[in-house]
Amino acid sequence: MLGNMKRTLVMLALLLLGGMQMLLLADKADALRELLPKLKGDALLMAYDQLYKLSLQTDDVNEQIRCLNDLIEEQRRQHKDDLFAMALAERAVLFYNYDMSDSILHYVPGDMEVLKSMKDWKHYYELWTHLANTHVFKGQYNIALREVQAMFDDAKTRNNKYGMGIAHYTMGNVYMNMHNLEESATAYQKGLDLLKDISPQPSLIADLYSYYGDVLNDMHDYERLEKLTVEWKDFIEKFIVREKVTPDLSAILWSYYYIACAQSALGMNQLDRAGQMLDEVHKLIPSEADYVGQTWLFYCAQLYFQKGDYHQALALNTKRMQLLEPDDDKAL
Repeated sequence: MLGNMKRTLVMLALLLLGGMQMLLLADKADALRELLPKLKGDALLMAYDQLYKLSLQTDDVNEQIRCLNDLIEEQRRQHKDDLFAMALAERAVLFYNYDMSDSILHYVPGDMEVLKSMKDWKHYYELWTHLANTHVFKGQYNIALREVQAMFDDAKTRNNKYGMGIAHYTMGNVYMNMHNLEESATAYQKGLDLLKDISPQPSLIADLYSYYGDVLNDMHDYERLEKLTVEWKDFIEKFIVREKVTPDLSAILWSYYYIACAQSALGMNQLDRAGQMLDEVHKLIPSEADYVGQTWLFYCAQLYFQKGDYHQALALNTKRMQLLEPDDDKAL
């Protein structure tokens, strides 16, 4: 019996590491599922975790959710509370990223009660933000504002800066979608002040800076935006070192920062500086076709327009519009 278990664990390890040519040629997910009945404890959790990671390499959202639910159930069964809480939060993110509003409204309130019983306030408030933002995207702004206010009041009773901070952040999102820019900027600033006071500073501050910067740009408050970029840069530099951020994520963080710098420079008609900032963005974007690339094209067009080169501005804007259009040409 012990020998069989050892062989099973060795087989699992080889599969996870990709060490056996035969398993590399076979379907990894099927091979893992065949192993599941033979596994226990951490080995079983490893297998479910790997199945979920494999599912993320597909476009099958139902398979991703099924694998994540299997992992969550096994973590719950084995009382792996920390992993279980993170997986619940990841499921909410998965629903959110795929615009599965009904699933968020169905699962998140119950998952919040579970996290509340565990006193895991970090993930508890993160799930609450997904719930509030879901109401935003459904156009239910009054419901969203009530959720955010309840979230802030709840966090305040616990003196939980993280909860209060992301409540203000989420409130900023609500007001931004309501086109109430002044209230949005005020909420973002309050959220930033609270979250910056947490050590280590939470990673979502990077997103907050980006949204806050866009609001200040829309308000034409370019001097305030320029001041924001100073502390934004300091956050990125420290965050990249502390979290050992990957080059791909680092490129994304700096891209949004340089775009904000370009926005403030264009707003103050500092055209040379705007050009320099846009050059920095261009070094980091993988393609002009992705979101950041199209944003870069937009501000490049604005730069040439402000320079009086209307021909080049029109060419860049036309290029961006073509990237927005679906390619209907299909080979016969």
